[in-house]
Amino acid sequence: QAAGIAIDGLFSKSIDALAELQPELVITVCDKAAGEACPVFFGTAVRAHWGLSDPSELRGTDGEIAAAFDATLARIRTRIQAFLALPPTQLDSDALKAELARIGSL
Repeated sequence: QAAGIAIDGLFSKSIDALAELQPELVITVCDKAAGEACPVFFGTAVRAHWGLSDPSELRGTDGEIAAAFDATLARIRTRIQAFLALPPTQLDSDALKAELARIGSL
């Protein structure tokens, strides 16, 4: 909210709440999810992992914790902007996977 992102109505959902979805693309960001497989019900979705350390787990001063959240938000913004700059209709599945991996390293 402090970053100007509307959060009204948003809340964490269990994976069971997503069981009916059939997304085309799944991007995981939790650092702990890197070794976990995406659930089977995501079927043929293109998958990418953009691991980010969870700033809520940081212990330190209020300023250090705020800086960690700001840094995480900045990395997410950079990656989303790079993703939105891709020409989606011109990328096949393998090219999209490669681009998503590249973006995940930003």
